[in-house]
Amino acid sequence: MVSSVSRRWAAAAALVVVGWLATPDPIAVYDGVGVPDEPYRYVMPPTGAKKTPPPTAATAQSPVERDLNINGMSVQTAEQGAQASLFVPPGGLRSAGTTIEVKVAPLAPRDEPSGGRIDGNVYAFTLVSPGKQVTLTAQAALATVYLRATTAAQPGPVMLYRAASARPWKPLKTSRGARTSTSRFSRVPDSTPSGS
Repeated sequence: MVSSVSRRWAAAAALVVVGWLATPDPIAVYDGVGVPDEPYRYVMPPTGAKKTPPPTAATAQSPVERDLNINGMSVQTAEQGAQASLFVPPGGLRSAGTTIEVKVAPLAPRDEPSGGRIDGNVYAFTLVSPGKQVTLTAQAALATVYLRATTAAQPGPVMLYRAASARPWKPLKTSRGARTSTSRFSRVPDSTPSGS
């Protein structure tokens, strides 16, 4: 006599086999089915861009001990497929304050780099400690900045940065992620001349 548990296992195995046979292009499932990135959210959408909600901003905080942030701070925007994120390791920031806050906010591109155009939003990364200055330590070299491209088209974009609005845009060497500590970032198409 076959027990009800054995019949359930046999039925489950049969269902799996039918699923394998019925699926022409199987998808590997590891931690779950992948969810594609939503369309890029622009502060100022270009002509023909899909209508989307506005891009999001984000913040993270860490307490300060011995003038250093004691927690690693990871901040990322809330889009499905974050458009901007930053990780700062513990001890990467120095301040005499009691807390340090990291903010990332999307901005509309206002002035283009010479010889190129900004493709997407400009993201401002701001470090704040109430009433106190925030500076970078050698540990900040391990920080990671991520900006999502507006498209997967190749060649990929060139990343530019500048420390303030009045400063010139400078190219930043990247490898699918950046390690830097400057405050304003943007992407430009790869056709931008070197040094723009």
